[in-house]
Amino acid sequence: MVECDGYMDEVIGKRVRRMAGRVEEIVKREFGLTWWRLTQEDEIRCLRFEQWEEKYKVSLTWILKTLVPIWRQKFARYSMGAFGVKIPTLVGQKSEEILKEKIKQLFPDGENIRQWKATEQQRQWSQYRQGVRQTENWELPMRAIKEYQRRMVRERKDRNSFEKMARWRPYRNNPWIS
Repeated sequence: MVECDGYMDEVIGKRVRRMAGRVEEIVKREFGLTWWRLTQEDEIRCLRFEQWEEKYKVSLTWILKTLVPIWRQKFARYSMGAFGVKIPTLVGQKSEEILKEKIKQLFPDGENIRQWKATEQQRQWSQYRQGVRQTENWELPMRAIKEYQRRMVRERKDRNSFEKMARWRPYRNNPWIS
């Protein structure tokens, strides 16, 4: 890793470590490796996976489960260490082309984008509404039903106003903007 000083280097370093940790966790869980460490260069290369997640709206697990078997099969007769595929191969241009093709095949109508939008909207809404949980007193069922109905109407109004507010915040990958 390039030695520099400053706040941005610390931020980038945290992103690199977080992403490399995610990759290691998935590789160990999905591909059964008990021990696997990345070099510093490979950790930095793993940021490419984060870019692809953001760009193509698919999970890191899906990306690795898609690319690793293809490259393992292609390089089956060569020994590529315990994992079978090197990180530069996984994050290369050819891998991105393969990923685009697989996305076109599996999500022809953009289902991955719709799923991402729905998930991200629900995550943001849950964060906004955190701590607003209420429970009904079911000793008086009719009153509980009325309270529930009122709460649902209020939540629907809150959700609509939250959506309007979220649409006016222009930032990259805003799930509220079409």
